[in-house]
Amino acid sequence: MYRWKAWLNLDGSKQIKGIHYWETYAPVASWPTICMILTMAIIKRWHTKQIDFVQAYTQAKIETDNVYMKIPKGFEIQSTKPDEYILKIDCNIYGGKAAGRVWNKHLVNKLTEIGFKQSKIDHCLFYRGQAVYVLYTDDSILAGPDEAELDDIVQDMRKVGLKLSVDGDVLDFLGVKISHNCDGMIHLTQPQIIDSILRDLHLMSNNVKTQQMHAAVTTILRRHLNSEAFDEHFSYRSVIGKLNFLEKSTRPDISCATHQCA
Repeated sequence: MYRWKAWLNLDGSKQIKGIHYWETYAPVASWPTICMILTMAIIKRWHTKQIDFVQAYTQAKIETDNVYMKIPKGFEIQSTKPDEYILKIDCNIYGGKAAGRVWNKHLVNKLTEIGFKQSKIDHCLFYRGQAVYVLYTDDSILAGPDEAELDDIVQDMRKVGLKLSVDGDVLDFLGVKISHNCDGMIHLTQPQIIDSILRDLHLMSNNVKTQQMHAAVTTILRRHLNSEAFDEHFSYRSVIGKLNFLEKSTRPDISCATHQCA
């Protein structure tokens, strides 16, 4: 069953720094931190819950009081001069330059309010009692040895006004498929991004030849000045970005080849 979603977005390219926004940087959890939480859950047999915030950005108040936007297409204004009307933005709407940062600050304040302490090493890692909480924008993992404690934390989040859904045990996080083996181990895979890379490189056909042996780690890739110019039949930068994310997340075995290509 398909679910179709739509967001009313702000055109952040028209915002002016110092008037409509100031800073834009918002931290996200590093993959070593996420893997550490999953490793702790395996070793100590912790309970885990995946938390998703409903329309996350809009739960925070807007940073300034002087942001407006045109009436979106499809809305009719009952007036003889509809062009004279605009919308005043009251909440932290998607598309704003600082929307991610404003949401992050709002959530951190709420987590601090219910007793969480922020890590000094990773600003998206939090502690409360025996529980740990890791945040990546609006996707997050809550883990700990006591399931009742985790349930209490979820209720406290809701009491301070956070709208969220609990998806149970962690099965898919940021496009990483997480499967639990019978022996208690966790297997991480990223089939979607791998298929995306293969499609970008036009390697999905049956006549593509593959190599079973890895590239030599002692050979350094260099420019081949006598070859024809790259015809740009795929976006090199985009593919490298996807390979970097894949390598950092679940496939450290391709790190040498990825860094050579980068």
